[in-house]
Amino acid sequence: MTFILQSEKSNIEGFDSWYEPWREKMRASHVMRWVVESRNRVVKQGDLDAKSEAKAALIAAYWTGDPPEELATILGSDSEQRLKLSINVPPATSTKEQVQELASLPDFFVREGYIELTRRWVDKALPDRELADACAEAYGFMAVMLDDLHEKLGIEHGVALGSSDGGYFVVERLPHGRLPCMVPTEYAVRRFRLSNGATDVGGNRYSFSPNAKQLNKSMRKYGSTDSPPEGWDSVISMADWCMSNARRILAKDRWHGWYVLLYKGNRQVATEALEARDRPDKMVLMRELAAAIERSGIDGLVEVGDTWQGGFVHDEQGYIVPPALQDDRREALSVVAEDAYGNRRYLISPYRRVGRRIEFDGDPIDLSGTMFSNNLQPIRDAWRRMGFKPQ
Repeated sequence: MTFILQSEKSNIEGFDSWYEPWREKMRASHVMRWVVESRNRVVKQGDLDAKSEAKAALIAAYWTGDPPEELATILGSDSEQRLKLSINVPPATSTKEQVQELASLPDFFVREGYIELTRRWVDKALPDRELADACAEAYGFMAVMLDDLHEKLGIEHGVALGSSDGGYFVVERLPHGRLPCMVPTEYAVRRFRLSNGATDVGGNRYSFSPNAKQLNKSMRKYGSTDSPPEGWDSVISMADWCMSNARRILAKDRWHGWYVLLYKGNRQVATEALEARDRPDKMVLMRELAAAIERSGIDGLVEVGDTWQGGFVHDEQGYIVPPALQDDRREALSVVAEDAYGNRRYLISPYRRVGRRIEFDGDPIDLSGTMFSNNLQPIRDAWRRMGFKPQ
């Protein structure tokens, strides 16, 4: 592609001044340098030195590695708990042998985590990246560069994607320049709970598009007369409206589901209904949702649902006991509105069940400055990979 571009530069006014910054970016990219070197190696010497890599990990947190800075501030001394252990093993290692490596762990990991077994293909010259993902990054780099050239020349452009009805639609931008099928996926993944060996880890996700008719029907059922806010700059403006509706729903149905409203700018594009039985299900669901957000360029969300509230209680081994397992836990509705630019709002509304009635403990409480929704961390990580930066 770069050879073709340079062969056409005499036809492109100001080509050298445009191309040189992109050339510097390519030189600075570890993956792009690997692509050039691999191309030369394949053409002149032979194939890539590819190998299969197997990995077994016990995952008990929504983040990878150390807790996020915001959560570390809240947890204090507990911030040193990584809450993720992993081992690298030869590809031929049996599942039983991999599990044995993770068997002697604190009760926290057995209770709250799940085992994930993965196998992927890597090149010896790029051992930290899966081959398909590295190729996708290179494709995305070139796509963004060519988009930039089209913009410079004032040429109409876009990417045509097939639709379910057999036609196609054109989009102007894609995250990283990658096609939707090129977002990092899970390579040969198997999951199961360490506590009982069950393999049905993951819960359920149901996605549906905004529907004005259904919204009006729901507003009549639950007695809501307020329409969604208009003309706002960030999804945090939706928090109060969503909490008001959630309280009405809970008061009438005595139950509230777990929903995530997805936005591009100030336009809602989808709603995800999530079902999880336990924490492992929730961790998998949020990773899957993060991948969907990365594929589609979502830059804002509102999460609404029921939650347990409790204090920072530790077990005998020093690990945090989740509120759901605490004897004096409290029920509450929570609304978290967050966007890719660092704006965040966290509302809770504690309540109690009195017979068949729901009694709320006063008005919703704004905990934006003191609480951190750690289950959204996979989505924050996706936004960083997509190039979004806090404003």
